[in-house]
Amino acid sequence: MKTESDGTNDKRPCRFAKAWIVYPFLLTVDTLEMFLARQGSEALFKVLAGLVVFWFFYVPAHELLHAAACFLTGGEVRQLALEPWYGAAILEKIFPFVVSGSDYAGQLTDFSVPDRFAYLVVDLFPYLPSLFGVALILRARRKEQALLFGPALLLAFVPLLSIPGDYYEAVSLFTSPVLAALAPGAPADLLVSDDAVKLFFDLKAAGYLDFLSLSLYAADLALSALLALGTLVLQVLIARDRPNPLDKTPLKR
Repeated sequence: MKTESDGTNDKRPCRFAKAWIVYPFLLTVDTLEMFLARQGSEALFKVLAGLVVFWFFYVPAHELLHAAACFLTGGEVRQLALEPWYGAAILEKIFPFVVSGSDYAGQLTDFSVPDRFAYLVVDLFPYLPSLFGVALILRARRKEQALLFGPALLLAFVPLLSIPGDYYEAVSLFTSPVLAALAPGAPADLLVSDDAVKLFFDLKAAGYLDFLSLSLYAADLALSALLALGTLVLQVLIARDRPNPLDKTPLKR
């Protein structure tokens, strides 16, 4: 016998999305509005200043965490390329594997790891600090510290910026062998890359962009997006004493 739903179950996915996925965005917008309402243009300057200054520390720290993960998993780091703007001249005097000059802000360009799971750790290890991004946004909000809000934003949302980068690579480590198994002759690591955009054009130029490889490539992007959103969910889970976005007035000022 068919019974009519009261709509409660239909709303659960929406409530989950709002409580765990949309929440960091709601919190960010509302907190920025709070700073602007209370401190005006001075708050905006502090937010941008904090974001920019922190970025120049974050980039080398992020790349060094990649290297640290490589060592921790029993691997070897032979070269980490870093743009001069991010202190490469200083770091190459401390770490013998750091070299100045890179096609990106920074990149682990020559390394080896024991297996794919170790490679996965190398990809994702630098995002451990991001697990506390939402908690830092809440702290900046409660303490009314606009200068802290900028770094907190970067930590919270850098996983989303890395969907076509480290997150894509983390997923492709396990789908690329599937392609090699289904398409004999294809390289085992054909889809592995920390730059999904560049990889697309490389595949096209090499003549590997057929239906199968394109399907797996698209699946990798989708899964990497889910992985990044999962990082956001973990941030919300870790954050405590947070305003409830399901209330009628979720983020009271």
